[in-house]
Amino acid sequence: MRVVDHIFNAWFWIRRRIRRIHAFLLFPHKKLRLYGKATFLKKKNITVGLGCSVNHNVFIQGRQKVVLGNYVTLSPGVMILDGGIVEADIYNKVKEKRHYSKPVIIQDHVWVCSGAIILPGVTIGEQAIVAAGSVVTTDVPARWVVAGAPAKPIRQIRNQ
Repeated sequence: MRVVDHIFNAWFWIRRRIRRIHAFLLFPHKKLRLYGKATFLKKKNITVGLGCSVNHNVFIQGRQKVVLGNYVTLSPGVMILDGGIVEADIYNKVKEKRHYSKPVIIQDHVWVCSGAIILPGVTIGEQAIVAAGSVVTTDVPARWVVAGAPAKPIRQIRNQ
């Protein structure tokens, strides 16, 4: 093995250890797995269950309340927003825009695929799958696959 390969392997191992330490410091004793840089805006308003996986470029706003259940997987580029600007202020051309927030709850064993956006006030049921690039505007029933913008139920997940 070349010296360059040894240096690369050492650097890879160091980065993986730093991510594990960072995950522990963010949410102690939750066995959170971070795969790259994720952004948690207001950590105090974010609750993470056991064994969650958060990939790179994940953004969680945390303005009011975001709950991730146990063993939730967030693929690269997922955005979870629990707040925004009041629409009427835009239509009425108000200079000082008001903000609103609604909790987002993602229950156990949910997979949110790459580039999906979860909007305020949404609850995603257990064992649901949100397809890549979907924009979730309404609640997702347990054990359903949703896709599209806005996300619509595609099919129910059956026991294997």
